[in-house]
Amino acid sequence: MTLADTWTTLERSSVVTWQWLTRARVTPEPGGARLDQDGKTLRLRIQDNPTAVVEVAPVAGLLNPRINTPAPDLHRLVIRLATPALTTGTLVVHLIPEPTP
Repeated sequence: MTLADTWTTLERSSVVTWQWLTRARVTPEPGGARLDQDGKTLRLRIQDNPTAVVEVAPVAGLLNPRINTPAPDLHRLVIRLATPALTTGTLVVHLIPEPTP
């Protein structure tokens, strides 16, 4: 499976953020990330984007304590992409499940 996104910047450069919330354990890897949950592994591979930075960010700041149930097992995978002014940026992420033993 492949996920793709495209955007266009205006008169100044931007750092675009792509996010994915998951209950899987997220491990950043060169060129993507590894997600592990319930004995299964899914690898995310970023296609041809050397400026992409992958990180795991806290979820707590996204939740409103008045309406959201605490979710300590929820993780946020974040991909940040520097994009020059007046250009169109793209992100293509390939989702590759690993065979289960």
